[in-house]
Formats: sequence, structure tokens, C-alpha cells
Amino acid sequence: MLLLKTAILIVLSVLFIQDLKSRSVYWFLFPVLVILFIGIRLYEYQSFADILAGSIWPLAFLILQLITLSLYYSLKQRRWTNITTSLLGWGDILLLFCLCFYLSLFNFILFYVSSLFVVLISWAFIRQVSKTIDKNVPLAGLQALLFGLLFLLSAFRAFPDVTNDLWAMQYLSK
Repeated sequence: MLLLKTAILIVLSVLFIQDLKSRSVYWFLFPVLVILFIGIRLYEYQSFADILAGSIWPLAFLILQLITLSLYYSLKQRRWTNITTSLLGWGDILLLFCLCFYLSLFNFILFYVSSLFVVLISWAFIRQVSKTIDKNVPLAGLQALLFGLLFLLSAFRAFPDVTNDLWAMQYLSK
């Protein structure tokens, strides 16, 4: 278990460093990350079928978001717009895809929305302080960093288990 968690943190760290330095990441890290996420969930005694079933809803949400974003920009520009050419990198999409295999639906949506907010504010601050002219946000890298922190907090039980929504249901039922 410790080996799997360490490997996940290493992959997330590499994604963060690569994206921050060059705004690109090695593609093979994403399948490795999915395999590690599935591996850790299998180690926690979940069946492969349950893992896949639990990943369907976050994947559906992500696909709906990407379609909505594509339609919005296509309507705005009055022509078909491929969001991966100028708005969103493949690394950003693939990282979110990977997270679908670890996070439950509620936790995925919570992480997705809150990480976009934190990245936006952080990147605006970094650009202001460093006076950088680079407008491209290292979204995958910064989200990998945030997820790594969440993963560590969850691993040390300082944060609820993010692989299921029980903590949210208990919190909301109070």
C-alpha cells in the first residue's frame, strides 16, 4: 500500500514539475496513474467492477463539461472550436480523466470546482508577483499538486476518504 501511495505521489510530482516548466507532460504518466489508482482501490478490497461502476459518473460529468465547453466556445465564435487547440491542454483533460478512477462523484465535482478556483487565484497571484507574460495556465500541474496534497491528507486520515461520498452524506444529514 505504501509503495502504491508513494508511486502516485511521485507521478503527481512529475506532472506538476513538467507542466510548470514546459506546459507539457509525458503522456505515459496518465495510464500509469490510472493503473495506480485502480491498484490502490483493488488493494482496499474493492472489486474491479465496482471501481469501473464508480468511475462512470465522474467520467460522465467530465464529458458533459467538455461538451458544454466546446459548444459554448463554438457558439461564441460562430464556428466549431476545438477546445484542445487553444483553451485546454490534453494534459489537463487526461489528469481529470485519471482522477475519475479514484474520486467518487461528489468528491470529483468538489475537487474539480475548488481546484479550478484555487488555480485561478494562485496563477493570477503568481503572474502578478513574478511579472511573467506567459498566459498559459499550468492547470494539470497545479491540479496535480492540489490533488497530491488532498491525497496525503486523506492518507493520513486528516481528511475524509475521497473514494466514497459517505462523509458528505453524513455531513449533509446533520
